[in-house]
Amino acid sequence: MGLASETQGHKQDNFFLFFPMYVCLGVYYVLRALIAPILWIWNKSSDTLYNSVNKNIETNNLRGAYMTEEERIAAEKAASQALLDNRPIKKEVRVSESLIKARESLINSIDSGEEIRSDRPVTYRYTALSPDGKQVSNIFYAFSKVEVYTFLENEGYKVFKIETSDLIEKLYGSSSLFGKRKIKIKDIVFWLQQLSTYLKSGIPLTDSMRILSKQMGKNKNIKRTFDSIVYNLTLGESFSKSMEKQGDAFPSLLINMIKSAEATGDLEGTLDEMADYYKATETTRKEMISALTYPCLVIFFSIAVVIFILLYLIPQFVSIYETAGVTLNPITAFIIVASEFLKDNLLYVVIVFAIFLTMFAAAWYHKLPTGTSDVFVKEIVSKNNGSNITGADIKPGDKIKSINGINVTSTYKFIFVVQKSKYFDGFVDGEVITRKLADLKKMNPDVDFENLIPAGTSLKLPAAASEKPLNVSENVVSGYEKYETSEIALTKEETELRNEVENKTSYTLKEDIEPESIAKALSDTYKPITIVLERNGNEIILNNIYTDKNGILGLKLETKENFTPTSTPKEIVTNSINYLWQSTKLMGFGLWQLVTGKIPMSEMHGIVVITKVGSDIIETYGMLNGLLLTAIISIDLAII
Repeated sequence: MGLASETQGHKQDNFFLFFPMYVCLGVYYVLRALIAPILWIWNKSSDTLYNSVNKNIETNNLRGAYMTEEERIAAEKAASQALLDNRPIKKEVRVSESLIKARESLINSIDSGEEIRSDRPVTYRYTALSPDGKQVSNIFYAFSKVEVYTFLENEGYKVFKIETSDLIEKLYGSSSLFGKRKIKIKDIVFWLQQLSTYLKSGIPLTDSMRILSKQMGKNKNIKRTFDSIVYNLTLGESFSKSMEKQGDAFPSLLINMIKSAEATGDLEGTLDEMADYYKATETTRKEMISALTYPCLVIFFSIAVVIFILLYLIPQFVSIYETAGVTLNPITAFIIVASEFLKDNLLYVVIVFAIFLTMFAAAWYHKLPTGTSDVFVKEIVSKNNGSNITGADIKPGDKIKSINGINVTSTYKFIFVVQKSKYFDGFVDGEVITRKLADLKKMNPDVDFENLIPAGTSLKLPAAASEKPLNVSENVVSGYEKYETSEIALTKEETELRNEVENKTSYTLKEDIEPESIAKALSDTYKPITIVLERNGNEIILNNIYTDKNGILGLKLETKENFTPTSTPKEIVTNSINYLWQSTKLMGFGLWQLVTGKIPMSEMHGIVVITKVGSDIIETYGMLNGLLLTAIISIDLAII
C-alpha cells in the first residue's frame, strides 16, 4: 500500500512537471497545422501574381523584354491611347465647404505673390481632386508652392491645399525616415519593361513617365516618385539626374547605367538589360525570403505562445499546486516566478526591450539621428531687391544659429520667420497703429482726427518706422501648432493707400477717409529680423534685417544633418535613453494636441504611426531605422 501510494505520488509529480511542456507542444502543433494552409495559399497567390506581371519567357532575341510580340503590340497601342486620353475627366463631385475655402485661400496666397522659391527642394503635402474625381493626398518635392500648384493643375488635378512644416519635413523629407522612398525591385522590373516599350513606340520620355505615374499610381510612394521625376524633366533636368534626386528610390547601379546610356544614345537597350538583371535579382531574393519565412514564423509564434502561457496559463496552475501541496522542482518554480514577474512588470519589460533595441542599433551603427540639422549660408544672391542683407556682415559658410530668438535647426524655421516678417505683409499690431495715429495728430494739429477726414486734406506724414519683431513659439515654427496672429489686417483700400504714400512726406487725400485707416496704411512696413551667426567660433549678431516686398531675404542655404555619436558605452546608454525619451515626448505631445482638438486629425501628419511588417521596414528604410522604429513603437504601445 505504501509503495502504491509512493508510485502514485511520483506520477502526480511527473504530471505537473511535464504538463506545461505538453501544453506548449500541443499549442505549437495546432498553430502549425492552422498556419500551414495559409502559408501555402499565400506563396501560391504571390507567385501567381508576380508571374502574371513578369512573363518568364526564355529567349535571346528579346533582351530582357519579358513579353510576347502580341503583348508588345498591345502595350504600344495602349500607350498611344493613354497618351491621347491624357486629359482631365470632367466629373461631378461633392466637395466639402472647408476644402472650397482652403482652395480659395490657396489661390489668393499664390496670386498675392507672397510665396518665394526656395534654393533647395521643399517637402509639400497636398490635398487635391484627381482627374477621375477622387480626393487624394500625397507628398510632392518642389522649390515653391506655386510650382506644386502649377504642376498638379496642368496634370488635371484640382488642388485644395498645399502645406509644409517642420513636422512634414521631418516625417516625409528626403533625409527623414518616411522620405526614403526605395522602390521594390519587382516594381522596378515592371517599370523598366513598360518604359522601354513606350520609348520604342515613339512616345517621348516625359509623356511615358506621366503614363506610368498614372498606371502605377495606386502606390503612393511610386506616384510621388514618378511625379517628381516628371517635374524635374519639365525643368530641363536629364533623366539620370532626375532619378538621382529621388534619394534612395532607385539603385545607384541603375542610375549610373542610365547615365551611360544617355551618353551612348541607347536608352531602350539599357532599360531592357537592366530589366534582365533585376529580374534575376528579384527571383533570387524571393527564393531566399521563401526559405526564411517559415523559420521566422515558427520563432514568432513560439515566442507568442510562451508569453501567452506565462501570462495566462501558468497562473491557473499555481492554486492547483498549492492545493496539492506538492514540492515543486526548481524548473517549475522558476517558470512560476517568471510568470508572476512578467505579469506584474509587463510595462517595464516592454520599455527595457525598446531600450535594448535602441542601444543595439546605436552600438552597431555608432550614431543616432537627432532630427535636427545645421543650417549654413551657401550664397548671397540679393541684388538690390529691397532687402538690406547685402549690407550686413554675412558671408558664405556662416552658420545660422537663431532668428528672432528661435534656434534654427532646419531651413523651414528660418524661411517661416522670414516670410512672416516680410515688407508690406498686410498685418499691423494695434499698438503700432496707435503710435502712428499719435504722430499724425502731432504733425497735423489743424486736422480734426476725431471725425472722418474729408477729401482734399493735405497731411504731413511721419517717417516710416519698423513694426514689432515677429514673436512666435517654438511649436509654431516647428509645425506642431497653427500660426495665429493677433495683428489687424489691412483692407483692400488701406493696402492701396499704403502703396500710394510709400516714401512720401506729405499726401493729399483723394477721398474721405477714417483717421485710423491712414494710420494703418502708414504702419504697415516691415518687421525687423535679428539673426545670430557663427563664424570661426565667434558669434555675430545682425539686427534690423528686413526682406523685400516678396518676402525674399536673398540667401541660399544649405544643411548638414546632425547625428549623435555612440562610440563609447556611456554614449550608447545615455544617448539611446535620450533618443527614446525625445521620441516619446513628441508622440505624447502629438496625442495631446489631437485629443484637445488644437490640431485636427487630418493635420497630424504621421504622429501616430501604423507599422508595416518588420522585414518591409528594414528592406525599405534600412536596418538602423527599422530597429529604432520598432523601439519607438514598443514605447508607444506601452504608454497606450
